[in-house]
Amino acid sequence: MNTPFRTSPLRAAILATLATLMPLAHGADLELKAPPGGRVVVKDASGATIQLIVDASGQVTIPALPGSSTASSNVVCFDASGMLAKCTSVVGATGATGATGATGGTGATGAAGSTGATGATGAASTVAGPTGSTGATGPTGATGATGAASTVAGPTGATGATGATGATGAASTVAGPTGSTGATGPTGATGAASTVAGPTGTTGAIGPVGPTGATGATGAASTVAGPTGATGATGATGATGAASLVAGPTGATGATGATGTSGAASTVPGPTGPTGPAGAGSNTYIAEWPLNGNGTTAPATNYLSGAGGAFPASASAAPKLLPFACTQASIRATTLGTPTATGTHAFTIVRAPGPNPTAAALADVPALSCTLSNSTTTCSASLAVSYAAGDAIAVKWVNSETVSSQVPAGGITIQFVCK
Repeated sequence: MNTPFRTSPLRAAILATLATLMPLAHGADLELKAPPGGRVVVKDASGATIQLIVDASGQVTIPALPGSSTASSNVVCFDASGMLAKCTSVVGATGATGATGATGGTGATGAAGSTGATGATGAASTVAGPTGSTGATGPTGATGATGAASTVAGPTGATGATGATGATGAASTVAGPTGSTGATGPTGATGAASTVAGPTGTTGAIGPVGPTGATGATGAASTVAGPTGATGATGATGATGAASLVAGPTGATGATGATGTSGAASTVPGPTGPTGPAGAGSNTYIAEWPLNGNGTTAPATNYLSGAGGAFPASASAAPKLLPFACTQASIRATTLGTPTATGTHAFTIVRAPGPNPTAAALADVPALSCTLSNSTTTCSASLAVSYAAGDAIAVKWVNSETVSSQVPAGGITIQFVCK
């Protein structure tokens, strides 16, 4: 309730007293207290317009605020009557990201700046700069004039490649001359002792009679008749008796005469004796290829290099050349380690016919193949063959794991035997 303010002598005295105290209260807060249940109302100088109201609950009202036309960037929350109130959230949810704007056009190229002053020449480099790229080949010059004929024969040119072998001529009806005997080949290795006796050689000539030994001491008288003594020398021939009518006994065979001197060498060869049995181990060829226990050749089809590894191309295979013909071949492989439960190493002999074998001619010999696995750490195979001297032999390897994958680890050796 608003009560009009009226002046009275008492009020005038109070106001006068307050006026005398104002200088003493300068700079202190002005404290206004509403009566119980009342409000604090602030009006303008005319007393007609209410500018501020504070009620007993502490709510502040500015009646002129709703109709004010003054704008500000600051936020003030109030109701229709001008009562100040706590603002609710005025920030809305974040909007969706807008589409990317179009790329602006490329700006015009700026004018070239002026050339800077030339810097001072640096010290001479002690390191050669990189060689520049080779210039383009110049055009071919014109052909020079033909020189005068040389009076000195030029050097003999290199020998041309051997021409292809001509076709085989028709069979001759006349025997060609016998070729000269070839040089004797080197003596082969001594074979193992033969279990079959060789033919008995011819009896050698009787050696000369040795000198007569000294006469021994006379022995004690024997109680056993000694052997019949040697026949005494033939006595002188008696006078010829009268012709006998009865044939006498045949005389004893005379001693064998001394061996006569050897006759001149025969110009007709004697018959060839029978061929003796082959000794054990005769003409047996053995070749080996190792694989290192720490080898990491990836699973594939490979050819052994002979140096502990392998390569995927047959041209990289390490071939062995047969020194002689053979008819019984075999392959044998063994590992000092153990492949894993699923690991395998298959080895196959490959052969290129001689006498001029090539990598392109290498072909598998399927019957000469064996496989190492977790349960088979040694394998072998054999085959009757007809291989010639000069044939090339190599080994193809198909592996499902590396050699170093074995548990326990160990190297692998592959052996080829032909005899």
